[in-house]
Amino acid sequence: MKKLLKMISGTVLIAAMCFSLAGCGGSKQENTDAQPTESVTEETSAETDAPGDADAQTDADAQDDVDAQTDADVQDDAEENTAETDTIEGYVAGMQSQFDSMAESMKESGLDMKVEARDKSVVYKYQYITDVGDIDVVKEALEASIEAMDTTFEGYLEALKAAVPDAESIILEYYSAGGELITSKEYK
Repeated sequence: MKKLLKMISGTVLIAAMCFSLAGCGGSKQENTDAQPTESVTEETSAETDAPGDADAQTDADAQDDVDAQTDADVQDDAEENTAETDTIEGYVAGMQSQFDSMAESMKESGLDMKVEARDKSVVYKYQYITDVGDIDVVKEALEASIEAMDTTFEGYLEALKAAVPDAESIILEYYSAGGELITSKEYK
């Protein structure tokens, strides 16, 4: 029984970690990545301009061309991501690779995870891979664990609303291995 309760608490903690990673990705200020690229490449160019190196100017010019292209690519990507995250569907689609990575790591904990857009909500669906036993016991433990993390999930909702102004809620759904809904909670 203790093992089951630890697994359930771990499940909610993992869900919270998923939100923290996902919440970072939807920001409309993704174009700030261009600045670190410049400083790193400037350092590389400065190192290349060493006295006595006949190819230093050619290398520096080539690096400047790469810098300009890289900065333009980062800006284009940021603009595309901002446009995509203006809707719930765009947000989920834009974050899909991160969600897939999280889902893969959650399988090690005995859960399948799917994230989907539903109306104006982001829905995180967790399904146990193995039988967890008495559903009522699992439900009670999950609800207690989720409640203990309410302020965390409410913070993630605020971050989602900042990225997608029309967002209304985040929904957590937990299912048994057989597909029966154990519990769900919506944060509005």
